[in-house]
Amino acid sequence: YLAVIESSGGDVFKNGQGTSTLLCRLFQNGQEVDTTGNEHTYKWYRMDKNGNAMSGGAVFATGKSVAVNGTHVDIKTTFICEVN
Repeated sequence: YLAVIESSGGDVFKNGQGTSTLLCRLFQNGQEVDTTGNEHTYKWYRMDKNGNAMSGGAVFATGKSVAVNGTHVDIKTTFICEVN
């Protein structure tokens, strides 16, 4: 499998402003699978600017897509999606 995260609002939030929907697309042998998000479990996590887990490593959100805004970002935040 290959997981690709797409952002509807780009990858930059200025001064805590902006919104985006992150979508995790899952591919197997070059073909997208689980387009509805019902075949696999999607868990989203956040890492801070130093690469440390935010929120004590707790799951930030679940589902194939997640809405984020400037309040979810602290200077620099990396969003990771774990697919099972």
